[in-house]
Amino acid sequence: MDLSPRQTLDSLTRDLAQREGDLADDNDYQLPVLEPLSHDHALLSATTPDFDVEAFLLSRSHTSLTDLRVELRDYLALLKDELVQLINDDYEAFISLSTDLRGEGERLERIKAPFGDMRTEIQKSGAELREVEAAVQAKLDERARLREEKILLRLLFNISDSLTRLESLLLIPPPEDAQQSGTPRRPNLTEEDYDQRTRTGRAKHLARVATEFVQLLYQAEKAGEQDCVYVSENQWRIDRIKETISRDLDQLFGNAISSLVNGSEISVQERARLISDVSECFKSYDVLGIREEAEEILRAKIMRPFVNRVIFTGALNVPHTPVMPRTPFIPSSGALVPNTPFTPFTGFPGKQGATSQSYFFLQENSRLPLLDDSDNQLATLYNTILQFVERNCVEIMEIAERVARKHGKKAILLPNSGNESPVADAPPAATTHAGFDIMASVVWAEIGRALMDELGAMIFAAGKPAEFRSNYATTRAFISGLEYLAPDLQAVKSMRAHPVYATFERRWQLPVYFQLRWREVVVDLEAALGETRYRPSLDYDASGCSAQASAVMSSIARCWSSDVFIAELGHRFWKLTLQILGRYKNWLKENMPMPEATQTIASLREEKANLGRATTPPPRNSTPQQEGGDVVSTADEEKLRQLATMMTDIKIIGQKVLLLWHEDISPRCQHPDEASLEGILRDSLRQIEAIIPDITLQVVAILTRKCSAPVENVRQLPNQIRALSRRMAPSSAASPFVGEIFKPLRDFFGLSSSASVVVGGLGAPPSSAYRGVGRPLQADYGKAWATDILEIVSSKYIFHLEYMRKNEEALRRLKKGARTGFSLFGSSGTSTQDDASKDEERVRAQMILDVERLGKEAETFGVDVDSVPAYVSLVSLAAQSDGG
Repeated sequence: MDLSPRQTLDSLTRDLAQREGDLADDNDYQLPVLEPLSHDHALLSATTPDFDVEAFLLSRSHTSLTDLRVELRDYLALLKDELVQLINDDYEAFISLSTDLRGEGERLERIKAPFGDMRTEIQKSGAELREVEAAVQAKLDERARLREEKILLRLLFNISDSLTRLESLLLIPPPEDAQQSGTPRRPNLTEEDYDQRTRTGRAKHLARVATEFVQLLYQAEKAGEQDCVYVSENQWRIDRIKETISRDLDQLFGNAISSLVNGSEISVQERARLISDVSECFKSYDVLGIREEAEEILRAKIMRPFVNRVIFTGALNVPHTPVMPRTPFIPSSGALVPNTPFTPFTGFPGKQGATSQSYFFLQENSRLPLLDDSDNQLATLYNTILQFVERNCVEIMEIAERVARKHGKKAILLPNSGNESPVADAPPAATTHAGFDIMASVVWAEIGRALMDELGAMIFAAGKPAEFRSNYATTRAFISGLEYLAPDLQAVKSMRAHPVYATFERRWQLPVYFQLRWREVVVDLEAALGETRYRPSLDYDASGCSAQASAVMSSIARCWSSDVFIAELGHRFWKLTLQILGRYKNWLKENMPMPEATQTIASLREEKANLGRATTPPPRNSTPQQEGGDVVSTADEEKLRQLATMMTDIKIIGQKVLLLWHEDISPRCQHPDEASLEGILRDSLRQIEAIIPDITLQVVAILTRKCSAPVENVRQLPNQIRALSRRMAPSSAASPFVGEIFKPLRDFFGLSSSASVVVGGLGAPPSSAYRGVGRPLQADYGKAWATDILEIVSSKYIFHLEYMRKNEEALRRLKKGARTGFSLFGSSGTSTQDDASKDEERVRAQMILDVERLGKEAETFGVDVDSVPAYVSLVSLAAQSDGG
C-alpha cells in the first residue's frame, strides 16, 4: 500500500530514534553536564580550603570565555545581593542592643562600691594569719633542730658504745691505758690467752665483730657528714679496730686455709670445723669489703708456693710427679656434672687414631678431665696444675661462691673489653664478680703470669710452627680444663676479662704462625705450578690426577689438617683456600694448550653450534705432507693427553674439595651462616669448571680430525670393488676403514677395539700413546662427544658421496651415445644386465653395510643415531641409491 510523504517521514523518524536508542543503550554514552555556579558548587564551596583556578577553568572547558565571564558576573551580582540582605537582616538586632545597654554603667558603679572595704578586711586578716604561721614555723624549726641534735647525740653515744664494745671484743686496751703506755696497740696475745669457748668459736666471733664494725663505720659516716669533732678525734680508734680485725681475720683465715689444704690426716670433725671457719672468714671479708685481702692470702698460702715449685724455666725438661688425692674419693652422681658449660678444645692432637676429643680422659675417682700427656711435657705440667687446682682450690672457690650467693652479690655488668673469647650461651655484655674472684685473681693470675715469665720463650715460640701449634692446642685445652673447674659461668667470664688473660692471649703471635704456614703452603704449591707440563702425581696417580692438581689438593687439605689449623685463624685459612683455587684457575688458563693457528676457541665454538644444521662439513684444512704426518699426530696426541688430564684434574678437584668441605672445613668453620660459605666455595669451583667448555672444543676438534681421516677411503671404494674378481661372491662385511673411524675415540677412553682387519692401502691404525687418558671422562662426555663426531663424520661422508656423484654425472655426459657406465646414484635408465650394473649393485650393497656399521660403532658409546640429522641423511642417501 502506498504511504503518503508525511507517513514515510514519520516512519523514518521512528526508525532513526530506535537505532539511536539502541546505540545509546549499548555504549551508555554520558553527555557532559554543565553545573551552574552556586554555593553548592564543588569548587566554590566554603569547605574547599583553597580555590584552584586551573581546576575551575578545566571544569568549564566547554564554555567560551565570553559566556564564562557572563556567568561569573551573574554569580558576583548574586553574592552582592545576599551580602546586602545579610546586613539588612542583622542591622535591627544591632541597633536594639545599644538601646538595651543604656543606664547599665550607673548600676555597675553602685555594685562596685562595697568591694573596696571587703578587700581591706581580707588583707588585714591575711597579714595576721601569716604572722601566726611564721611563729608556728619557727617553733617547728626549733623542735626539728633539737630533734636532729638529739639524734646526733644518740648516734655519738652509739659510736662510743660500739668503740668500747669492739675494743672489748678484740681485747684492745682502752684509750686511757693506751695513752698512759704510749702505744695504741694491744699487747701481743697468743691463743692461750683466749678461753676454750672463744677458741672454738673464733670465726663466728670475728664475724660478729665484723658486723658490729660495719655498723660503726655507717654511724661514723653519718656523724662525719655533720662535721662532728668527736668522730675525727676518735678516728685513730676506728683505724686501730680495723687493723686489729684485719690482722686477726688474716691470721685465722691463713691458718684455716693452711690446715685445710696441707693437712694430710685430719678427722672429719676437724675438717668440718675448718670449712666452717673458712666460710665465716669469707663472710667477714665480704661484709668488710676487703675481699682483696682474702685473695692475697690465698695467693700467698696456696698458689704462689705451688707455682714457684712447679713452673720454672726448666720445668719442661724434668719429670713431673702426679699429684695424688689425699684420700680415696668416690664422687656422687652429681659430682660428674660440671658446674660451668664446658667445651673441650677440639683442635688438640690426640694419640694416633684417636678422636678429636680423646686428649681428655677422666681420672679415676675424679671428675676432672685431664690432658693426654703421652710424649708431651707441657701437657704433663698442665695436668699437674689441674690436679692441684681441683685438689686445693675448687672446694675453696665453691665456699666463696656459696657465701656470695647467700649475700645476693652475684655480678655487675661491665662493657665488653673486646679481648675475651665468646662463652657458650653468654649475653653480649661481659660480666665480672662483685664478690670473690678467686679463679681469675688468684688461680689464673698466678698461673698465667708464671707461664709467661718462666716458660714464655718455649710456649710462645712462633718460629717453630709445629711446636707452636702443639703448645697452643695443649694450652687451649688446659684453659678449658680450668674453666671446667670454675664455680660458675660468671667466674669464667671474669677470668677471660682479667688483664693477665688479655696479656696471655696477646703473647700468642697467631699472625706470625699463619705467615709461616702460608709460606709452607704457597712455596710447595708454586713449585708444582711452576711446571707448565703435566706430569703424573705420586699421590693421586690412581685417580688419574696430575702432580699440579695433587699439589692444589694437598695445599687445601694442609690448611684444614688437625696439625695446622687453628680456630682463631679460621677466616685466614678460608681466604687462603679460596686464593689457592683462584691461583689454580689462572694457572689452567695460562697453560691450557692453544688451538691450531687456523682455529680459535670462538671458531670451534661456532662450528660446534652449527652441528646438525648443515649436512656438508666446513672446508677441510690442508692435509699436511707425508713427512710431517708423524709430527702432527704426535703433537695432537700430546695435546689430547694434556687436555684430558686438565679436565680430569678439574673433575677430581671439584669432588675432593666438596668432600673436604663436608668432612673437615665445615666442622671447623663454626660459622653461623654455613650455607653462604658453601655457596662461595661452590662458586669458586664453578669458575674453574667454566674452563671445561673451551677444553672440550679442542678435544672434540682433535678427535674429530683423527676420526674423519679414514673417511677419505670411501672414494677408493668403487675402484676396489671393480678390482676384485667378478666371480667372487659379494662381501657381507663392512669395509675395514669403517672400523677405524671411532678407533681414536676408543683409544682415548681406553676401550677395547672391535676386531677389524686393515687392508693395505686403507690406512694404518693411529698411534695409541694417549690410550686411556680420557677414561675418567667417559661417563660424563662419552655420549656427547661421540654424537658430535658422528655428526661431522656423517657430513664428510655425504660430502664425499656427493663429490663422487658429480664425477659420475660428468663422465656420463662425456659418453654421449655410448653405453651407460657405472652410476652410483639412481638408475641409468637401461634394462641391460651387464657387468657394469653388477659392479654398481655390489658398491651399493657395500655402502649400506658401511653406513650400518658406522651407526653400530656410534651406538656402542650410547649415541641415539636416529637423533643425529647428518647420519639420518646419510642413511637416507644410501637407501635412495639402493632403490635406484
